[in-house]
Amino acid sequence: MKFNILFLGLCSLTFVACAQLDEAKIKQHIKILSSDSLQGRGVGSEGEKMAAAYIESQFKKLKLQPKGVNNDFRQSFPFKGGVHGTGAEGTGNNLIAFLDNKAAYTVIIGAHYDHLGLGENGR
Repeated sequence: MKFNILFLGLCSLTFVACAQLDEAKIKQHIKILSSDSLQGRGVGSEGEKMAAAYIESQFKKLKLQPKGVNNDFRQSFPFKGGVHGTGAEGTGNNLIAFLDNKAAYTVIIGAHYDHLGLGENGR
């Protein structure tokens, strides 16, 4: 009997956690971040900057705390383009946010939203 109560309790926790996911919102985020208008989100590109702005707006909606260098969400880094780092130099950004869960330990989840950019045929 104790096992059944424990099992049902765990199932209800799983249901609550899953109930918070909104499939339509997730699909919308994917649609926006994979949009051709972001031109592949190449590091340092306008598409990457647009993706960063979108993600930052979502962080703000979630009331996450910015943990970037200038009390914002961005942490800039220099890069050299090209497959072997022999191309033009530029600056890219990582986004850093924090949700204070008041726990002794914190799990950090990172997402690298930049990508390779457009391929040779513009896709």
